[in-house]
Amino acid sequence: WFFFPDEIASALGILYAEGSWTFHGSTITGLALAAVWVIEAALIIGFAAYLPWQLIASTPYSEQHGCWLDEEKSISTLAAVTDATHLAALRAGDIMPVVQAQPRPEGASDFTRLILKRSPKCTTFCTLRAQNVIQTIDTNGKVTDKTTDLTGDLILDASMFDVIAQLEHLKPAPTPAT
Repeated sequence: WFFFPDEIASALGILYAEGSWTFHGSTITGLALAAVWVIEAALIIGFAAYLPWQLIASTPYSEQHGCWLDEEKSISTLAAVTDATHLAALRAGDIMPVVQAQPRPEGASDFTRLILKRSPKCTTFCTLRAQNVIQTIDTNGKVTDKTTDLTGDLILDASMFDVIAQLEHLKPAPTPAT
C-alpha cells in the first residue's frame, strides 16, 4: 500500500541476497528464502480462495433473481430412511419418501434431516436436501452428528417450502414400553 512495485522488487532483491532472518544460526537467503516465500504466498492465496468458496459452495444461487438462497430451515423430525427403494428414489430426485416418512421415534439417535433453502427474493424455486443422521454423545455430553447425504440440493417449486416445512411439527412416535 505504501510502496511502488519497483520499490518492492528492489527490496525483494536485497532480501533475497542478504536474508532477513536466521534459522539455527544461519541466515536464510537465495533459493531457500524464495521457497519459503512461495509456500507463504500459496498458503495466503489458498486460504483466501478456499474459505469464501466453502461459505458459498453449499448455497444455491438463483440467476433469474440474482440472489443466494441463504435462508435455511433444518427439520429433524423424521425417522431414518433406510428402505432401499426409498433411498433409490431419493437419489433419483423423487421426494415421495420424504412426504411418506414416519415420525422420528422419541429419543432416536438416527433420523432423517431435511434442509430447506430459499430466499425471499426468489419466488420461483427453493431447494431440499435430505440427510440421514446418526448422533453420538461422548463422555463429556458433546453431541456429534455423522451425516450421509441422501440427495443433493433438489430444486422444488417455491410453494413447496411451506408445505415441507410443516414436517417440522410432526410429533415424535412414542417409545414402546418394555
